[in-house]
Amino acid sequence: MTDKLLIGISAPVVTAARWHGGKIAECLTFANDEGGQADFKEYLARLTDMPAHIMVDAVEEDYRFETLPHAFGGDRADMVARKLKQHYRNTPYMAAALLGRDTGKRRDDRYLFSALTNADLIAEWQQAVAARGMPIAGIYLLPMVSTGLVEKLDVKATNLLLVAQHATGLRLTFFRDRQFRLSRLTRGDSGRPENRARYFTEEISNTRLYLHALRTMTLDEHLTVLLIDRSDELQEEAAGVARDNPSLECVRVGRGELTSRLGIDNALLDASPYSIYLHLLGRALGTSPAIVIRDFGWKYGVSEIEVDSAGSREAAPPGATPAGPAGQRKESALIDGEVRPFRGDYRSAIITINSFASRIAEEPEVSEVRVVKLPLNVNPALSLSGNTLDNPEQGGIADFKLLLVLKALPK
Repeated sequence: MTDKLLIGISAPVVTAARWHGGKIAECLTFANDEGGQADFKEYLARLTDMPAHIMVDAVEEDYRFETLPHAFGGDRADMVARKLKQHYRNTPYMAAALLGRDTGKRRDDRYLFSALTNADLIAEWQQAVAARGMPIAGIYLLPMVSTGLVEKLDVKATNLLLVAQHATGLRLTFFRDRQFRLSRLTRGDSGRPENRARYFTEEISNTRLYLHALRTMTLDEHLTVLLIDRSDELQEEAAGVARDNPSLECVRVGRGELTSRLGIDNALLDASPYSIYLHLLGRALGTSPAIVIRDFGWKYGVSEIEVDSAGSREAAPPGATPAGPAGQRKESALIDGEVRPFRGDYRSAIITINSFASRIAEEPEVSEVRVVKLPLNVNPALSLSGNTLDNPEQGGIADFKLLLVLKALPK
């Protein structure tokens, strides 16, 4: 499997994990200061070209749930872009996720808007990675990654509060029916054993009151607290939480269960509180680890999105049928990407691209996927790019383009 660099950034410490062979091969920590940044740059100098994924654990985060009118294609994209700009004017790191549709008559769309509100927190580390020539393939908020932890532990609870001790305090993330609802990172000292039990109980109680104030759940509803104990030292804290809160259930997940359920080594659990989440981030990204998306275009209309230097008609395989009746509006997309790292093996790159296209074609929402550009010309209908240099360190660029057509959505 392709190597990648997984980076976890928090205010006091940064964790870097190299993913190799389907698992974390090494995990190092750096102080979040000038000295740590200098050490991090020395560490990067020893790495070969690989994509980097950055995960952030910070209080400077924001989550908003909103219902918007149901829309398609460009209209939907414009509406969501306006909402993002309205909410987050001072950060480039923002995202919107479509959660589904309401069951009312209008059947409006439900969205989760999220953002890292302090871009300076990752700026120096991001610049160090970019200066090394390593592509930054994604930036993620830790609570979004923690969804994978709930799935792996397979806890069946309507109201679930995931609690874990991190570098700056407690991270408390609430899920309802296994869907993320909110997260908060406390700032406080929970390091001394005599303070921990009270600290945990108080912060869990504060979170319940916060959920009640937001009308997310009432104080009378049953709550399951999932306490992540990677060092097997929170037995008293778990007992104290359950004793002081009779209306909730506290489940402690210890070291042994974490290693068996997640497939993570004990040494990684000791290395950093973020090793669990970086490990989860590396499985989540394992489906197409060598694929890097450079650009993404979208269109909703009667005709498909235009493809530079290879029209969609010419690129269609013999016998292909249109995605719908003539004149019917449809959604289409153009993915512009490349295989990285690439060292001149075009046969392997083309296999990787075709496998990526096949996986997308299996999605139930997709009607058709067409490869309209490959690194080397294997079909007269496809455009030519790349080179055949023998030097494995200068093997050209294995770039590609895919054209997607989605199935018509029910009105």
